Amino acid sequence: MKPSEQDRLLKGILTCDAASGLRQASLEHALLFIRRRRRRRWAVGAGVLGSVPFLLLLGIFVTRVPTAPPRPVVHSSVPSVASLSPEMKSGEVRFITDNELLALFGDRAVGLIGKPGHQMLVFYDNPAEKTGDGM
Repeated sequence: MKPSEQDRLLKGILTCDAASGLRQASLEHALLFIRRRRRRRWAVGAGVLGSVPFLLLLGIFVTRVPTAPPRPVVHSSVPSVASLSPEMKSGEVRFITDNELLALFGDRAVGLIGKPGHQMLVFYDNPAEKTGDGM
């Protein structure tokens, strides 16, 4: 086929009404595709931007270490263990029995709660009531 025949054939195809409708449909399809892609890109960007404050708050709450409530300070008139046994050397530990431990607190209401080896010393009285401090 000669170049002049190709040009004439190409002009005939491109100027025909069917080609005009095809061109219009192709253009509309391309514009729709571009709009969808732009909307999708905008939605992803908005989602990422919106999730940043959420992630920051989540990081703050996850890394926050729960603190134990402060325990009240109890003042005792019982002499310290170091003053009870001056003959002990520095760094030496002497284990005492349950009865010896309870005897250290004199007339206070105390008790040992728990399994042997994992017991907790519990005070049943409130020293603030005895001293009249009102604490």
